[in-house]
Amino acid sequence: INQNRVIDRRAPTARINGTTGLNNLGNTCFMNSSIQCLSNTRALSVYFLRELHLREVNQENPDSLNGLLALRYGNLIKNLWSCASRTIAPLKLRWTITKFAPQFTGFAQHDAQEVLAFLLDGLHEDLNRITNKPYTEMKDSGDRDDAEVAAEFWGNHVARNRSIIVDLFHGQLKSSLKCVMCGFTSVRFDPFSCLSLPLPENKNVIIEVFVVRLDPTNQTTQYCLWLNNQYTLNHVKKRLIAKLPAVTHFLFVEVESSTVKRIIDINETLRNINFPLYAYELPGNGPTPEDYVIVYNRHYATIDNYFFSWQHRQVHLFGTPFVVPTRRSEETSQSVSVKERIRTYVKKLYNFDEDFSGDLMSNINITKVKENGRDCCVCPWRALCYGHTLLDAPELGECEYLTVDWSSAIVHLIRQYDDDVKTIQDSSVADAKQRQSQPVDLSACLNNFTKEEEVAEWYCERCQTHRCAIKKLDIWRLPPFLIIHLKRFTFQGGKWVKALRTVSFPESFDPTPFMVQSSEISQAARMRTISVNRLTTVLVEADRGDDQYDEVSIASMDDEELVNSNNRNPFTNSSSLSYIASSMKTVGIFLC
Repeated sequence: INQNRVIDRRAPTARINGTTGLNNLGNTCFMNSSIQCLSNTRALSVYFLRELHLREVNQENPDSLNGLLALRYGNLIKNLWSCASRTIAPLKLRWTITKFAPQFTGFAQHDAQEVLAFLLDGLHEDLNRITNKPYTEMKDSGDRDDAEVAAEFWGNHVARNRSIIVDLFHGQLKSSLKCVMCGFTSVRFDPFSCLSLPLPENKNVIIEVFVVRLDPTNQTTQYCLWLNNQYTLNHVKKRLIAKLPAVTHFLFVEVESSTVKRIIDINETLRNINFPLYAYELPGNGPTPEDYVIVYNRHYATIDNYFFSWQHRQVHLFGTPFVVPTRRSEETSQSVSVKERIRTYVKKLYNFDEDFSGDLMSNINITKVKENGRDCCVCPWRALCYGHTLLDAPELGECEYLTVDWSSAIVHLIRQYDDDVKTIQDSSVADAKQRQSQPVDLSACLNNFTKEEEVAEWYCERCQTHRCAIKKLDIWRLPPFLIIHLKRFTFQGGKWVKALRTVSFPESFDPTPFMVQSSEISQAARMRTISVNRLTTVLVEADRGDDQYDEVSIASMDDEELVNSNNRNPFTNSSSLSYIASSMKTVGIFLC
């Protein structure tokens, strides 16, 4: 789109071809963005605008969608480029997609790359010029030249797959496996339509820790530590002790829904831990900490239960758990000593004065519960007991769980206090945010994609047994339009984690340095590839009228035969279009 032109947003119709928008049909932004990317692929849009797809719809292909997807998409492209309205609703195309891909049914959010891959695959099968796919055999590479093997693999691919999608979007990858024992190398050349690039794994991660002190007058402090994800939690402890010399012992836990989800071992690897962490200061100055209890805050809410009349109240936990030491006093029993410490801790924590907290603090109920903070640790489950009073329960052990049961009248004051009192942020938090904002370059993603990696077990044909191998991926053939998919999700700590790092895409990007480095292949690749800043010279000026499609601008092509074609319209048949697509450079690169 020419950026110098001004679009009148008040106009009822689109003034520039291809600027028609798509209505959101309910969380269909992933589909709309994929359609707009394909719509602005000029070569593909001209193919549908000239209705060349009607000649190539293959309803005999058992893998096709009976041509419905190609027909629906062709109608949508006509509407998008007709300038009839500013926005249209892609209802028919969405119905067709959900009919053959039920995973996109409903109003759930999906990945744009998933629906884009389905669209390309469906359009390819609907427009496949091969009616009867021949059987092809993948021979082993042996000691043959890579160019010969690549040509054989590509010939097998186009013998079964030949369409406008293959001409514009399919490339070829070189996959090699080398045995570390005998040096035998197995090479394959596989086609691809979307280049999935993982983000470079940063071995250093930001560890977010909230430190809760024994003295409640010290506010909770947030720290962000920059550590290797292969380190253990003991490195975090050493860093915190360096910042807080007065503290000797920490208890590291994962807090979820105002309860302790799990207590983390000090030798556990950081990459297996869900952050943020809570580090509680433990009592004791010796080599081992003293005994302690974990205390929850909870209150009861009255409910009307028609079916279970005996369950007239429900337990609600709130706030952040805290730790209280359990050392026995000489004058009182252990239970009384712990109860007094909890009272003192709560009074300091919430800043209750003596006039306000006299009767209230003397009548708070402290109970002994299970780890979830809701069930009694003494009574069986069928007793429907929410916890035994501390004085009635047995003596406390090394690590127990207690609750402070508050009345509903004061819960809102405590919650208001928690909202007003903000966590103190250490200077390391600002440094961590600055590290997170640093973008990663797209070339780093490609370097990470083409680097060697070790395969633990691979069957070596020469050794006749399983061996360790070195695997390497290289780009052998680039398509005219390269689709790059950024893999942001990784499985860490038992859940999927999304990498939020920004990937910078340069205005002038040349992917040929990441192809196989041989003189002949590199020369051919550079003849097929240009940078993104020349994307405006793609095949046709799409904002021309139908009567001007014969004057095709092929400024991005260096083939002398095409330049001196006597102004012949190359879009009058599919073979000419295939020749153009195979001869042109890589003129389009878009991310998803």
